Amino acid sequence: MELKNEIRSFLDLCHLLHEKDLVSGPGGNVSFRCGSQVMITPSGRRLESLKEEDVVFFSSDGSFTSQNGGKPSKEWRMHLSCYSRNDIGAIIHVHSVYAMAISCLKNLDHLCAIPVYTPGYGTRVGKLPVIPYELPGSVELAKKVAAVIDRRNSVMMANHGILTVGKTPEDALNLVEEIEEAAKMYFALADQGRSLTEEQQAQLLPMGLRQ
Repeated sequence: MELKNEIRSFLDLCHLLHEKDLVSGPGGNVSFRCGSQVMITPSGRRLESLKEEDVVFFSSDGSFTSQNGGKPSKEWRMHLSCYSRNDIGAIIHVHSVYAMAISCLKNLDHLCAIPVYTPGYGTRVGKLPVIPYELPGSVELAKKVAAVIDRRNSVMMANHGILTVGKTPEDALNLVEEIEEAAKMYFALADQGRSLTEEQQAQLLPMGLRQ
């Protein structure tokens, strides 16, 4: 029964990401830690259409299974690399429109992708780092993402969107939404935005960093 509930929560999150317009088409992928296994979305499937038989399970020996014989997301290396942190229970990678647009900017600040406009964002996300472009699904991308996630809970990938992690699915989703809203604010403000000063940011208690 516990596994059934985990699968139900997993599917609910996949469907919710679509309802909130955070993914489109077959884009985006999700995974949960499930005991000694990792539950992950299948390759080439729309998240809103996923059913129980579509879910793929990874074992510690690198093997995977699914009821309908599906293959795991091509980003499985990136997910598994991040689970080297024992406190992570869920991972979300999306190509949400505004965050994706930020990741494609010509003069993207790789140390801080989005200005820290609000104390809430500064506390939960802070200075969002950007990984230079690597081929999706590659070992190189997995290594670079995991290196950042070892010290914080969110990262942007150039021309590729964002990845967030959390102890719970809700924690990871909250970060996705926080980043997407900040990205919307960036474009709405254009060149009229005023971000928090370094001193103001230093006064915040960061939650986005690994505690």
